[in-house]
Amino acid sequence: MSVKEFTLDIDGVQSISLMVAADDSAGSITSSLKDPCPYCQLPDCYADCDGSQGDIDELESDEEMENRRRWNETMDVIESLVLAHACAGVNVASEEYVVGIRTTIEALENNG
Repeated sequence: MSVKEFTLDIDGVQSISLMVAADDSAGSITSSLKDPCPYCQLPDCYADCDGSQGDIDELESDEEMENRRRWNETMDVIESLVLAHACAGVNVASEEYVVGIRTTIEALENNG
């Protein structure tokens, strides 16, 4: 099965990478949109790693962790949307599409 690969440069730092089956039936996505755990750098870690068990003064506050969790859940939605569009045949690599995603992320950052 042949695969189409896309990398969307969102802002020079953040990116989304996709692999979609040539027949648009399935795909996978990775991105740098999520905020990682400040201790282990994994985006899906919420005080589960060894580093998060350190000095109480150095720990991420409950509010910071909840804000990071909400942000990462929101970025999951963006990733799912981009993947669904790619699987439906939308040209997610077009400049117009990338600008739309960038604008959405910027709006979410400003309204967070």
